Amino acid sequence: MTDSILSLLRKVKRLADSGVAGERAVAQQKLAALLARHHLKVEDLIASTDRQEYSFPFTRQDELDVLLHCYNVVRPSPGTTIQFKQSQHRKLVWFELTPLELADLRLLWKHHRTHYRAERKKFLARFEHGYLMTNGLASSGGEPRELTKEELDELLAILALSSGITKKPWIKARALITP
Repeated sequence: MTDSILSLLRKVKRLADSGVAGERAVAQQKLAALLARHHLKVEDLIASTDRQEYSFPFTRQDELDVLLHCYNVVRPSPGTTIQFKQSQHRKLVWFELTPLELADLRLLWKHHRTHYRAERKKFLARFEHGYLMTNGLASSGGEPRELTKEELDELLAILALSSGITKKPWIKARALITP
């Protein structure tokens, strides 16, 4: 969270606390909306340096790597405590954070986890197509037609991936049987 946003929130809070009747009501509504937007509470506006442990779930190692990079953006100071815990059903990482660092990390993690998952899904689909093409397993399927720009871009991305895939020849079982 930037200092300008924090400063704005504090100014709106002062107006919500001490403004005249009409100003106060509008400022209270604006403060509530801003706090909700930035996932904060009024208590978070007090410059607290007390750290508490907060957990963040992750599903795969690659997601954990993205989360750790987000953490380093929010709190790049060395010597911080990070704990990993895993139950039967959930993997968790624990960070010691102030309330403002917590709000920043939640926003950053939500944004990047969503974006990362979408990009990973597209990448894996392209990789699958590239692998199938490289190994002669893709079907041509349908009548030839002119490709749209998006389809051409997608095909170029698949070809770029497939160029890095090593083709492994295989032998049919019947070729191994000697009559």
